[in-house]
Amino acid sequence: WILYEKPNFEGPSIPLEEGELELTDIWGAGTSEEQSDCKSQKPAVIGSIRHVIKANQMIMVIFIFQDYRVCRIDLYTEPEGLGIVTSFFDDTEETGVFGTTQKTCSIKVHWGIWLLYEEPGFQGVPLMLEPGEYPNLLFWERKEAYIRSMRPLKMGGRKVEFSGEPKVIVYEKPFFEGRHVEIESEIFMLDDKESEDKTRLPLASVGSMKVLGGVWVAYEKPGFEGHQYLLEEGAYREWTDWGGYDEEVQSLRPIVGDFTSSHMIMYSEKDFGSKGSNINVLGIISDLKDTGYGLRTQSINVLSGVWVAYENPEFTGEQYILAKGLYPSIEAWGGKNCKISSVQPIVMDIVGSERGKVKVQLFSEPEFKGNCQIFEKNTRCIDSFAVKSSKILDGSCIVYDQEEFAGNQYVLEEGIYPDLIAMGCSPQAVLKSLRIINIELSEPCIALFEKMGFQGKKIEFSTEILNLQFLGYNPRIASVQVLGGIWIIYEHSNYRGRQMLLTPNEIPDWYKASGFCQIGSLRPLLQ
Repeated sequence: WILYEKPNFEGPSIPLEEGELELTDIWGAGTSEEQSDCKSQKPAVIGSIRHVIKANQMIMVIFIFQDYRVCRIDLYTEPEGLGIVTSFFDDTEETGVFGTTQKTCSIKVHWGIWLLYEEPGFQGVPLMLEPGEYPNLLFWERKEAYIRSMRPLKMGGRKVEFSGEPKVIVYEKPFFEGRHVEIESEIFMLDDKESEDKTRLPLASVGSMKVLGGVWVAYEKPGFEGHQYLLEEGAYREWTDWGGYDEEVQSLRPIVGDFTSSHMIMYSEKDFGSKGSNINVLGIISDLKDTGYGLRTQSINVLSGVWVAYENPEFTGEQYILAKGLYPSIEAWGGKNCKISSVQPIVMDIVGSERGKVKVQLFSEPEFKGNCQIFEKNTRCIDSFAVKSSKILDGSCIVYDQEEFAGNQYVLEEGIYPDLIAMGCSPQAVLKSLRIINIELSEPCIALFEKMGFQGKKIEFSTEILNLQFLGYNPRIASVQVLGGIWIIYEHSNYRGRQMLLTPNEIPDWYKASGFCQIGSLRPLLQ
């Protein structure tokens, strides 16, 4: 984004990259001593705002919201693009060689928004230049300049804010006109005829979209085939906004995954072969050629997170969306060849968001139908309706079948629960109260004792146990110590029966606290 002091994009300007900025004396007008003594600063006056949108590398007439094309600027020692030319492609803290800086009399910006500084290390007030040819420096009110450092503005990475609330409005025509349908799950194909099949979209075409939540992938062909287009949260007025090769979008689906951590292993051979090379990837790589791994990738193991792989360097060209799982060949991710030149993860956007704030949706009918109520704090009595399904959009909670957080407990982690059985309840259960589960940062560890008061044989676990008796332990437990983490205790094996949530604490009499004398299975709560 670019802020201008005056309307119509005139006057001094300030470029804004992704992040936060304190708007204090942004035009350098200075403040008097009287003003500086005041606790409240005078608001900044902004005349106009412009969104930097640039053309896609593959189809020059296409305009997209995210542009990762390689930036380039040429500095000439003579006017009109004559003399010695020096090209720059990225951040340059010092342009001088052996202490001398070459003069600049004309400039050509091939790509990118560049900030030019007359001091090294990006110091001083920058001059901002957009793509174009500058045959002289009259715009800078000088004949020549000595540019000591420079850098292009960088686009932010791929982000998602409402990962647990996938929702998109699809319009039949561009610019959000014509018939429209709101969807929250995958669409296998378009079908202009009315159908009860929820995987068919009752539209003849897709002209524009508004992604209200989550990350989505649009596909050129039905059945999730053809070119892939990543859709972040935002508005897409027409097919050029999502970087399409043409107007065709025939299927659509949300990406489900953990966006808090990212790790994958790329292999140069099929089926994760050990004969070739491989590379562990934990973050953004703009050009895999620079890593020594190479550009040939024939299999990928995504251990965590969701990734976008690109055919060309600097996040351009054909793109492939990779969720957690095994991809033994290029066909598994829809590739047409084995070339992958750059990769980047999709991360959770926590700047300015309410990440970490628990949000629970309860519905009065199964399959998320009927009345809906949203809960973000402890509720001693749910008396508005009978709960039949739920969505936990962030965090975790416990629901109880009695008021005041009493009775049987049912732990609900982030996810969707279309009916009471999916929530771990009986079909006749009536949920009456709800408690939010706070985050516990300690490492999971729990000790179980065969006698009360932490006496007798002790068994200690730090990971989930599906069947305590199957491992050779006596399931009759008399006392419990939670040494770290949050644990869910189940009366029977395979996470069945009554549940009880435990935070770090000591329970000298397990039967008195829980009401059941045995522990069949247990696991730490995912946070």
